[in-house]
Amino acid sequence: MQFADAKSVDALSLERRDIAICPETTLPAPIEAFTGQDFDNFDRGLLPYHARREAAKGFVNFSPLTLSLYMLQNAFLIVAPQLNGVILTENHELVEEPSCFRERALTDPAMALPTFPRHAPFSHAFAGFDRSTSNHYHWLLYAISKSCVARPFLPRATPILLPDAEACIEPHRPVLPRGYHHETLRVSGLIPYVTPVSQGIYPVRQLYFMWHTPKMPELYLRVPQVHAEFDRFTTPRVAFLPKRFFISRAQSADQRISAQDQTVIDHVLAAQEIATVSLDDMDISTQIALFRGAELIIAPHGAGLANLAFARSGTAVLELNRQLDGQPHLRNCFYLLSAMRGLRYAMMDLTDAPLTIFQLQEALRRVSQR
Repeated sequence: MQFADAKSVDALSLERRDIAICPETTLPAPIEAFTGQDFDNFDRGLLPYHARREAAKGFVNFSPLTLSLYMLQNAFLIVAPQLNGVILTENHELVEEPSCFRERALTDPAMALPTFPRHAPFSHAFAGFDRSTSNHYHWLLYAISKSCVARPFLPRATPILLPDAEACIEPHRPVLPRGYHHETLRVSGLIPYVTPVSQGIYPVRQLYFMWHTPKMPELYLRVPQVHAEFDRFTTPRVAFLPKRFFISRAQSADQRISAQDQTVIDHVLAAQEIATVSLDDMDISTQIALFRGAELIIAPHGAGLANLAFARSGTAVLELNRQLDGQPHLRNCFYLLSAMRGLRYAMMDLTDAPLTIFQLQEALRRVSQR
């Protein structure tokens, strides 16, 4: 099987149902962490979101957005590392939007589709996951969330397809804790509706998926129904969790904090009696309880901040961000998530300037003010 050219949903004859229409919206801009803070990298990161910061007015303006449920006849769904969630038409054309996190080298039109098992067809099904299912951010905010949001709009008894735990493993990423996938399905209430699928190619006569316009993937977080679903997640209370904490990435190969920056952080944490936590040591229920009870969250940019989806309005958040992967701007997904949740968000751009004790102390003072 060869990949054909990629096609946008706009170029395909698809059944479509609009399920959320968000008007032009203004959200609070990040709190200035210290006097004279440089927002250039942040502002460039808003451009792909079709958004613009109005510094004088203290808000960010977002263009209108529409979330739609699409149905593709005679589709193929791929479940495989680095190709998870890729959707093909019956002519093997790659459907561009839901396949957006694909590994481009593996989906070059000149290359053959890798040889995977061909499974029995589904008559109908929903798929909301993407290539990076081994990443907590992508699994929680996309795979789990989209399945929850779409379920009431799907025809009755439509199976929701999600990769099983083995199909989520990618050699270059850390393996999520044993039982993690089942636990997220349990706390989200999805277990009765999900059909786990192993690696392979799945023909589906009627394949449903969601996407939005504008098409930048993170803009999905602007939809209010997304946050209503996260508020419904049920977990038990967990005692003795800190309310003010720093999220350490010490167990990650990419800590995103220099040794010099970490020295500054450790000094300020000790002086202000702020705890250090590692999410790698917590199950998902404990992570949800931690963020729901939080008053102050400090963290480098990373997948653990996906748990901001559970934080209460008014929670203070300080993200230590920097440009990644050669991008000419910051990744602002956690700003958007914080703004939609009503959190008090500030960020510090560590791309070119090392952290100082004064700046960190000032940022914590400002973001914690009520």
